[in-house]
Amino acid sequence: MSQLLLKGLADLEAGHTATPEALLVAMAPTKLAGLGVALPESVWEVVEPELTLYRVLQQTHEDPYNAYNALRERFFKLEYTLEARVHRRARKDGVDPGEVVLRTQPG
Repeated sequence: MSQLLLKGLADLEAGHTATPEALLVAMAPTKLAGLGVALPESVWEVVEPELTLYRVLQQTHEDPYNAYNALRERFFKLEYTLEARVHRRARKDGVDPGEVVLRTQPG
């Protein structure tokens, strides 16, 4: 699983809802949950994650627009990869893709 997603989940679990990674996760909770990713409850409490992410990037990047688009592109690719993984596992196991749960933490 991508470090971007893992850090976002860890940040949200720790109550850090305004990191770029946490905000990316907060932008797609329904899709991630549908892919079997266990989400902390705080993900549902983040208000306007897209705007907040842009504001955070304005403080840390000379060109926040390009930084925002680059992060979104990386996260879209991650979502696509997760979706493909879920469907491959479902086909292999002969189950409905909605029944596949992805492990987001070691153990």
